[in-house]
Amino acid sequence: MPARAHATGAAALLDFAQSRGIDYIFCSPIAVLAPLWEALAARAERGEPETPRYLNCRHELLAVSLASGYAKATGRPQLVLLPTGLGVLNGAMGLRSALQERVPMLVVSPDTLTYGAEAEVDPGPEWPSLLVDLAGPARAGEVAVKWAREVKTAAELLPELRRGLYLADAVPRGPTLLQVPFEVLVRPAPGFEEAPLAAAPVVAPAEQLAAVAARLAAARAPLIITEHGGRSVAGAAALLCLAETLAAPLFEFWNPAVENAPRHHPLYAHGPVEPALAAADVVLVAGCNAPWHPPQAGPRAGATVIVLEEDPLRPRAPFWGYRTDVAVAGDVGANLHALAAQVAALLPTPDAARRRRVEAANGERLRGLEAAAA
Repeated sequence: MPARAHATGAAALLDFAQSRGIDYIFCSPIAVLAPLWEALAARAERGEPETPRYLNCRHELLAVSLASGYAKATGRPQLVLLPTGLGVLNGAMGLRSALQERVPMLVVSPDTLTYGAEAEVDPGPEWPSLLVDLAGPARAGEVAVKWAREVKTAAELLPELRRGLYLADAVPRGPTLLQVPFEVLVRPAPGFEEAPLAAAPVVAPAEQLAAVAARLAAARAPLIITEHGGRSVAGAAALLCLAETLAAPLFEFWNPAVENAPRHHPLYAHGPVEPALAAADVVLVAGCNAPWHPPQAGPRAGATVIVLEEDPLRPRAPFWGYRTDVAVAGDVGANLHALAAQVAALLPTPDAARRRRVEAANGERLRGLEAAAA
């Protein structure tokens, strides 16, 4: 973005979103966002295209959920505008789900520095009566986001927007939140000289993937568990490739964030994974917050558990008591793709007898679930 001054912080915010290829601004409106509406109107008056497109949402949870779904479908984080205090709290359930599911988005929530004491930057009467909050939106939302920060000056706005979007899309992905004062949105904002910056996938070392591939290829009874490993097209294809190459059952934990594999595939294992763990000698946990329950109901002694995750052992989770023998950190889709290629090279001919056994067990499991449902 060229280092030119902007008429207002709101105009700088729109220019930033456009320069980053953001498609949508999902907004739960509040009067303090008037500077943004004025900037949008000024763009329309100049005949500029509506990029990004602004969408008014009737509730904060709807705005967050739309941004989450769009990011899941496209892989690209979007911009969300939430009212201060109450608005961030209203959206917190969606933000917490996005954090749990590693879904990136940049959330901006307004605040005020003057509370209307300065007439030229009066944010409106709702502030002293409804919205005064000692914590502010950054602190109110920090338990539900990956990173939260308060912008205090106009000079900070563009650098912090850049940082917030980068951190949202960097592994481990998740929502980030910026608290931006009304005074910054309504007053001129200085430019910021910068080079294009995008988060690149972080992948595991080749030697670690080679060792994991060798262990999987040597397994007699491998098993795969996932919850969000098939988020991307490449990740879903790699999961299925691994299952087919290894002739391994592919389980989804009970509450998957995405559809990781076609559920009509003969290697897709319907139902709970816990009864099948006892027979497995190598278990690949590929993108999963909690692979089985209770944690002590894991694989038998002597089995190997390989955890492939953006953030193995889930540093923000209050508990990780699941057996982990090998932790593979980084972009789940990229690591799965590389791992599938290495396993396929080691096993050019899948074990047909094992596949027949797995398909038969999966079929029996499905028939049992259908009978129970009937």
